[in-house]
Amino acid sequence: MSFERQINSYPTVGQLEREIAQKINSLYYIQFSHRASRVDCHLFDRKLIIFFEDVITAVEQTLRGAATSTVNLDQVRTLLDAAIKPKMEQLIQDITQVQVNRFIYNTNSETGSAIAIVILASAPQVRHKKSNRRKNVLQFNKQKKRFDYGDRDHSVASSQIKVSLEHEDIHKDIKSNI
Repeated sequence: MSFERQINSYPTVGQLEREIAQKINSLYYIQFSHRASRVDCHLFDRKLIIFFEDVITAVEQTLRGAATSTVNLDQVRTLLDAAIKPKMEQLIQDITQVQVNRFIYNTNSETGSAIAIVILASAPQVRHKKSNRRKNVLQFNKQKKRFDYGDRDHSVASSQIKVSLEHEDIHKDIKSNI
């Protein structure tokens, strides 16, 4: 009973993805006074993919508009990425309760998008939605449909229909060619 209670305390995959996306967007705001317009987070076992849209800050946009030759915008973005990367990594470790093995982060300053690929030491503990578990049990216990063909006095399982019909068609073709 306590094991079931403990499993139910874990977040679902969707809840974990939402929490990571929201907290990272908040971190962006705290660090740069700028929120990404969209943050998508997807967990695949031990891999976490995070996609950001509109991460270019107002300062970077101002520098781009000034078009000064003394300022390299890619260098500015590299410094900003280097500043936020360890904080994002720590945030992900705190939320998932799993050590981060590899953290790859890159921003495209032309499109204003960024991507983070995170490889975790192990899959975070999550629970599956109850509706999915129930649905899987129902599908497992579901009986196969049977079809009745009027000229035949027996029913066949649905998986046998295609095979038996193809077999009969081959015999008809062979007999008609002889």
